[in-house]
Amino acid sequence: MTACGLSCHAMNSKDTEEALQMRNMCTSEEDYLEKFLTPPGNGVRYERDSNKLIQYYTPRKYGDSKYGKGIRCVCPLLSMLPEGVNASHTYCQCSRAFVQAYWEGILGRPIKVELGETSITGSDECKFIIHL
Repeated sequence: MTACGLSCHAMNSKDTEEALQMRNMCTSEEDYLEKFLTPPGNGVRYERDSNKLIQYYTPRKYGDSKYGKGIRCVCPLLSMLPEGVNASHTYCQCSRAFVQAYWEGILGRPIKVELGETSITGSDECKFIIHL
């Protein structure tokens, strides 16, 4: 699933490229994070906890704004997973790898991303812990 996430990121790298352009306009990584964390939108929000950035992703909100309907996951394999049906946490390693590739592309260095709760395993939102 990690390889799947890296492949998906490679095919959908436009967001990372745009974020990297914004990062390059900032004087420092800290400056970028300060500007980037506000305001949240499109079903994604961030919290800062010292050397961690916690990314919350709410697929139903993201789906409402981008696709016109709520979805369970942005991944096409699981986007239409019916309510009340959960999938294995293993599938979420794809999203974790995507988030890691995204942030490594912006920050220009290796980072660690941990997977917290996820929408396909029963939570209302997905949580990624990004170790800065």
